[in-house]
Amino acid sequence: MRMRLSFVGLTFPVALLVAAPAAAQILTKGDVESGTLAPFETQGALPDSVTIVTSPVRAGGHAVRSWLRRSDPLVSKGQRAELIDHTPVPLHEVRWYALSIWAGDDFTMPVRTDGICFQFHQHARTGSPVLAFRLIGGNWKITTDAAKPRRTLATQPFAPNRWTDWVIRVKWSGEATGEWTIWKDGQQVVHETNVVTTLATETAAPYAKFGQYHTVEDAPQNVLYFDEYRLAGPAADYADVAPGGVEP
Repeated sequence: MRMRLSFVGLTFPVALLVAAPAAAQILTKGDVESGTLAPFETQGALPDSVTIVTSPVRAGGHAVRSWLRRSDPLVSKGQRAELIDHTPVPLHEVRWYALSIWAGDDFTMPVRTDGICFQFHQHARTGSPVLAFRLIGGNWKITTDAAKPRRTLATQPFAPNRWTDWVIRVKWSGEATGEWTIWKDGQQVVHETNVVTTLATETAAPYAKFGQYHTVEDAPQNVLYFDEYRLAGPAADYADVAPGGVEP
């Protein structure tokens, strides 16, 4: 688009630069509204371990169901029904993530083992995730294994039969230059700067996974639902990724 400006009788064209919206910073949109699980990799024991459903949904018409059964064989040394986002993420740059999680009456809270349902894992496949959202003993527990020993960043109350919205702003770093801020349902629950956020040996930021990873011991099966996954670049903000577009 061009307009003409005049100064002292002279007229010349001037290009108007229109800034691209921050929403263009969305790198991965995982709301499965396409009816497929693309662009994710599925990690589960059976074809129905991870499927698309139409209820419950956080927004739109589809969500992801993660189904674990006590009889499921192990996958990569554990019982899993997860999706993996392999979008490349560099170190030392801000990234935004979001995810909404529903645990209904068909979910039994783990008592003896942490039920990891949202995690960020280093590319070295050994060790615990550098950031994990866990369900254990009636609470949400956010932990980091970026540096030993494991630290609990926050413990939050759990409520069933409702969507829990998570938003994360993070700068991944294997040195004490990283940072992360985490919101639960619009309320800030974690804020740290100048901390180690991934392993020092890593040359790229961790990859995100969501679903279920735990041993089903206290029930015949466990089901969780996921919707509104987002990964966005540094020019994004909270509203660009927040499930349902809800402001903090």
